[in-house]
Amino acid sequence: MKQKVSFPSYGLSLFEKNSAYQDAALALVGVPWSVTASFRGGADRGPEIIASASSQMDFFSKEFKDVRDYGIYLMPPVDFLKNLNKKMRAKAMPILALESQAPGPFANKPIMQVIHKASEQMVVWVYEAVKTIDQAGKLFGLIGGDHSVSEGALNYVGEKYKSQFGILHIDAHADLRKSYQGFRHSHASVMYNVLCQKYPPSHLTQVGVRDYSKEEYQIIQSRKNIHTFFDS
Repeated sequence: MKQKVSFPSYGLSLFEKNSAYQDAALALVGVPWSVTASFRGGADRGPEIIASASSQMDFFSKEFKDVRDYGIYLMPPVDFLKNLNKKMRAKAMPILALESQAPGPFANKPIMQVIHKASEQMVVWVYEAVKTIDQAGKLFGLIGGDHSVSEGALNYVGEKYKSQFGILHIDAHADLRKSYQGFRHSHASVMYNVLCQKYPPSHLTQVGVRDYSKEEYQIIQSRKNIHTFFDS
């Protein structure tokens, strides 16, 4: 299910500068995705809103004098993902509305499989995007989107380093649910999915976790490669 990824010559205006992909040292991928985001939506608008807000920052940096000279490219959110997100979000909303029943049990309805396959498309697309950037000799980063957007990037990192890497996860939540409201690629499941990938991280260090389920706590306690610093 390989997704073709191409980069426009110029990205979104970031820090009041339109950087060229060819000259960029750092390429950021905007991932407009919030299909299964619970409680509230809107995370899919993150890349464009962050680009707009970046003009309000100071551009000075003691490392680079002016961050705009570093060469930071922000890939515009692609229509393929924007349209897929909008379509799947509408399908997910009736299930998300059952928040009082979260995390479940939720019936495994046919629509769940449709949303699951669409989420897999997003994961594969992100994988291909960061792989392309890395193989071009550039640093890469993601701007989401909900937490699930990082799964594809971490799939690539795991494959490249054959599990010889660790993750520093700063979050209020553990994101170690096998699924949330029945969604296997939920924002609340991303770290569980990464630990189950073909080449998982050697260590997962979590900082600031304060909201977690009993099942997540049991996973943390049972895995020697998970180090969680709870907010307490």
